[in-house]
Amino acid sequence: MRKYMIGLLFMTLVAGGRVARADCETKFCQQFKSILAARFNGFAEFRGKLQTRSEVSVHWESTLTLPGASFCLIKEFQSFTRFKCLFDVKGEDEAQYNKLVTDVQPALPANWTRKKYSRAFFAQPTDSEDDHVVAVSLNGSTIIEITVDSPDSRQNRK
Repeated sequence: MRKYMIGLLFMTLVAGGRVARADCETKFCQQFKSILAARFNGFAEFRGKLQTRSEVSVHWESTLTLPGASFCLIKEFQSFTRFKCLFDVKGEDEAQYNKLVTDVQPALPANWTRKKYSRAFFAQPTDSEDDHVVAVSLNGSTIIEITVDSPDSRQNRK
């Protein structure tokens, strides 16, 4: 029993002395983890109905919507693809933003760099040259966005 408890404690510790859940237990966390995994193929498995196509970008409805989101979409640009979910603010905007930041974190790999500000949270692989891969941002007082960016995925265009 003691080995089990020590192992469980070890599994819950992450870089920087922060404590995180050993597992991704909620539906939100499981779905967000699947979005993170899909970034390497331009979120192809979540591309639903084609919405618009222009010289600059292509937009699809997403077949996956995170719990609590009004809607999610996939936007492919020339050099990367973005999975984006919008959440309508209900009540206290800061509290809802902080809850979404908390909900996202168990899905992130332990070795990712995280930066939290009053109205924006960013996360990325420690060795990444990108500004961010994941962002949670409070836009005004009515909408919270969660975005996940992928590397160049033009070859995945449908």
